[in-house]
Amino acid sequence: MIPGSPDEREDSWEHALEMQRLQPACAAADIELCELVWDAREWQIEDFDAFVVGTTWDYQEKGEVFLARLAQIESLRPLFNPLATLRWNLDKRYLHELAARGVPPVPTLWVETIDPAGLEHAFELWDCPSVVVKPQVGAGAWRQAKIERGARLPAAHELPLGAAMIQPFLASVQSEGEYSLLYFNRCF
Repeated sequence: MIPGSPDEREDSWEHALEMQRLQPACAAADIELCELVWDAREWQIEDFDAFVVGTTWDYQEKGEVFLARLAQIESLRPLFNPLATLRWNLDKRYLHELAARGVPPVPTLWVETIDPAGLEHAFELWDCPSVVVKPQVGAGAWRQAKIERGARLPAAHELPLGAAMIQPFLASVQSEGEYSLLYFNRCF
């Protein structure tokens, strides 16, 4: 996501927009904001006063390494948001907790792996023409697939590696998008 990176993503403009807002606000508060790649070797935790986790789109591919790095950071410096919050948010099973608190999620089947029987069960349950399969830990549509009723299962490299979610496809996500609700210190 960092401009000029050899691995810069097509959607890095989102990160650039965030930085355009954050940089002046931090400067006004006499805070120097440095953009870092979380697993790059050229920086040391001790060189910084605190850390904010920003646009990180590869954590799902290196989950344990990512969490270990965050734990290492949190042990030496303030980490915003706290590791417990980040760990909770990485795994989509947090939807169970939100549902228990009255926030209705998209209907979801939780499965250990994506297979034809589970997909057929989902199609029958929701009587829908399409479903979306997603890893329980994932971001940026990584290993996520839209599957039409009666279609063949996508190739294994296109599907979640293990524990997954199956949800009815919601066309509104393509036309309207999704909403993110941001909370700071438990305040909306």
